Amino acid sequence: MKWHGRLFLNLEHFWRNLRRFAFNNRSVFELGFILIYSLEQLGLVWFGARAANTQELLFTISIFILMFFTTFAVHKIVMESRIKLLEEELTGIVNDKLKLELKFRHLYDKHAELKSSYNDYVVQVVSKSLNINKKIGGKKGRQHDN
Repeated sequence: MKWHGRLFLNLEHFWRNLRRFAFNNRSVFELGFILIYSLEQLGLVWFGARAANTQELLFTISIFILMFFTTFAVHKIVMESRIKLLEEELTGIVNDKLKLELKFRHLYDKHAELKSSYNDYVVQVVSKSLNINKKIGGKKGRQHDN
């Protein structure tokens, strides 16, 4: 594998791990970005206070704005990726729910079919039993008449 193939493979593993971390540890991740934003603002104040002239101050502010928007963009990309993972998980859960509903419907229909078959069977057994009892009772009644 070429050097750029290894580089992209490592970047892919890093990105997957970062997405998974952001997904599993949202609060920690958000706190980390809040800390980064705070450090950037602290740096702006510190370097801004040490600027000797307006030109240095404008340069410091420009660098701060560039860092801030870059940090914001990375934060946004990671959070969108986290949301995409949540949506994929939700889609999986919805699909599982639909499968379970179909299985339930199938089992419910099968239960109704078995219940109907059982009731038909019971009716047949009871009617046979009643017919046998009628025949036995009828034969005994004739024997007594003679």
